[in-house]
Amino acid sequence: MLHSQFLVSSSRTFRLVPIVATVVTIFVASIFSTTVSADSAVSVVANQDIGNASRLFEAAKGRIYQIRTLTQDGAVENSTGSGFLVSQDGLIATNWHVVSSIVLEPGTYRIEAVRTDGVHIPVSVVAIDSMSDLALLKISGETGTPFVLRRTPLARGDKGFSLGNPKGIGFTVVEGTFNGAEEKSLTGHYHFTAPINAGMSGGPALASSGDVFGINVARRSDGDSMGFLVPARKLATLIAKPGKRNPAPDDLLSEARQGMIDGQEKITSDILGALPGMQQIGPFTLPVEPGSASRCSGSSNREEEDGYALESISCLATLPISAGRKHLVGVFATDYRVIRNLRLDPVRFVARLSNQFGSDKDDGGDRKILGAYECRTSFVTLKGGTARVSLCTRQYRQLDGLMDAHLRLVTVDSSDVGLVGELTLRGFTESNIKRLARWYLESIEWKR
Repeated sequence: MLHSQFLVSSSRTFRLVPIVATVVTIFVASIFSTTVSADSAVSVVANQDIGNASRLFEAAKGRIYQIRTLTQDGAVENSTGSGFLVSQDGLIATNWHVVSSIVLEPGTYRIEAVRTDGVHIPVSVVAIDSMSDLALLKISGETGTPFVLRRTPLARGDKGFSLGNPKGIGFTVVEGTFNGAEEKSLTGHYHFTAPINAGMSGGPALASSGDVFGINVARRSDGDSMGFLVPARKLATLIAKPGKRNPAPDDLLSEARQGMIDGQEKITSDILGALPGMQQIGPFTLPVEPGSASRCSGSSNREEEDGYALESISCLATLPISAGRKHLVGVFATDYRVIRNLRLDPVRFVARLSNQFGSDKDDGGDRKILGAYECRTSFVTLKGGTARVSLCTRQYRQLDGLMDAHLRLVTVDSSDVGLVGELTLRGFTESNIKRLARWYLESIEWKR
């Protein structure tokens, strides 16, 4: 069970750790038997006299764009975002997620930039940093004074101004407050208190001087004015990379894939590099808040009429990277449900556990980029008991080496209490799925 936000005993002790490690390792392994510098790319002209939103917009409006992805044949809008000029020879910055369908589904869509004067101009993708959610576009024949990129953050509490074209209703400037880097996060995004709405993604966030200190990227669904920005220094790094002239489609796909590989490696290293917090619920000790960036939440429910009580914990650690409009990779999520028998007979309690375990899961996904799940189920010895474990994996069609995985377990040794657990991984390598699945199974302890 993923979070909705983009998005948490007996005197007897069984010493089964060596057996656990061996059984878990065998089970997890079995499923897999099958030339522009950053400084020269931006203007050195300072905008010293700009201090309010209207004057900022007037100075910026010739250098900001709406970015539209259109169907190839019918020219129907598929998605929209924003962008801004970052070089004198027509490089435009935007978010990777704004243009990802162009790279992942070649020949299906085309892309254009719309200026504030309404002129539509074809553009092409020339560089990608998918882990930072950045992309560079090339616009032919477009020249102008590019924005200055500020490589250092503002001071906490400083005023900033976010520009973009929300939902295509027109170019907008909104004022907000800089609040530093987001805590408990692997992205390094800035927290910016301003309503960054859909369609503003990829637009610039300006300091009062007119310099770009961040790039609009996201907002929290549970907070009306909780916006997030990619630091401008990451964009400067992408601009400085060579080879932004006429890359082949395969080269762009390789760039996008590499960012996803780097992202899942960062999450895996963060989780496995430190001991998790441990939470006890009844006889079970469970790993929670793994790594430095996970967030957990819990709930408790006592169903007297149905004869059972349920307590759950869900945790999420993510470095979300778009793999098409409908799918994110770089997602690690765990879910634990401890079910106590209040007054059910053993058969009915086992049935209740089985219902919680569910049937083989397929969350749909985007069939244009994902294959179908293949599953394997076995019985695995945990620390203190036995569980039925199912591990399902599916391949990405174009992103070679990346897979989704869904592991589920249900304990089978007791008619008084049971554990149902889930581990969800999106966009991980086979090697890291093995490592994380082993970590998950070996971290759970059942004391009876």
